Amino acid sequence: MTELDQRLELADLQRRSLMLAGAGGLLLGQAWPSLAAAANGSGRDGWMDDPARRYQNFLRVTGDLSGRVSPQYWRGVYMGIVPGSQPKILFRLHGCEMKRLFRRSDTECELQYRLFTSFDDPETGEPLAGKRWLNPYTNKEVVVEPNIGSADTIVRLTDRGVVETPRAGGFEGLIHLDWAVQDSTVLMAGHKDRPAATPAPTGEYATHWIDRAAAADFGAPRLEMNFNSTFMMGFRKFLGMPPDSGVTVWHASGIKARAVDELPEAYLRELWRHRPELRDWIKGGS
Repeated sequence: MTELDQRLELADLQRRSLMLAGAGGLLLGQAWPSLAAAANGSGRDGWMDDPARRYQNFLRVTGDLSGRVSPQYWRGVYMGIVPGSQPKILFRLHGCEMKRLFRRSDTECELQYRLFTSFDDPETGEPLAGKRWLNPYTNKEVVVEPNIGSADTIVRLTDRGVVETPRAGGFEGLIHLDWAVQDSTVLMAGHKDRPAATPAPTGEYATHWIDRAAAADFGAPRLEMNFNSTFMMGFRKFLGMPPDSGVTVWHASGIKARAVDELPEAYLRELWRHRPELRDWIKGGS
C-alpha cells in the first residue's frame, strides 16, 4: 500500500469515526465534548477569533501560498436518486481538483482551479470515459464523458467574511466556514453561496481535517489535510435522463497531495489522455 493509499484510508476512517462519535453521543444522551463546546463558543484556538488568521488558514488549506500547484485528490461514488427507488451507485469517482494561489495582498488572492474526474465501473474500477455504458434508469446505452472544468476566481477577506468572485467579475459568493477543534485536530467545514440562476438542486458541503499544531504555526505556506465532500446536482447530460427525473450525489474522501506526479498511475493516464494541456499549467504556464 502506497503512502497515498494510506492517507486516503485515513481520511475515510476519520469521516466514519466522526459520524460514529456523533451518533454515539446522541444515543447516550451526551454531546461529543469538543464539538459541543465549539458550538457554544469555546473549544476554539486563539487564531480562530482573528479574521485575518482564519483567512490565511483557509488559503493554506485550499492551496499553497508559495504559488505551487496543490492537488486535492479523491475517490468516491456517484449515486443516482430518483423518486420511488433506492439510490443506485452508478460509478466510482476518481478525481482531482488542482489549485494554484497567487497572493495579491493581505486580503486578496487569485485562485485557479483545474478539475478532472474519471467515472469508473463500480465493480472493476475500469475507466469508462469514451465507452458505451447501459443506463439502468433508461435502459439505453450512452457514451460516458469525464467531468472536466476550469475556473479562475478572486478570493477576498471582507467585512462579510471570505467571498469569492470570478476573475472576470460577476457573482460574489460568501464562503461559509465553521472551525472547531477535537484533540489534536482542527476541523474546517463549510459551503459557499451560488448564483440564483444555478439549477436546483445544486450544493456542496465539505469537511477538512488539519493538524492542530500546524494550523497554529503560520510560518508554512500550506497546510496538509484530509477531506470529505458531498456534492448534489442533477444528472450529467451524457446520461440522457429526462428533466427533473431526480438528483445525483457525489460523495468522496480525499487528501491534499504534494505534487500531481504523486497521484496513482491509473488516474494520471486518464488525466493526460483528456487534459494534456495541464502539463504546461502545472509547470507554471497560464
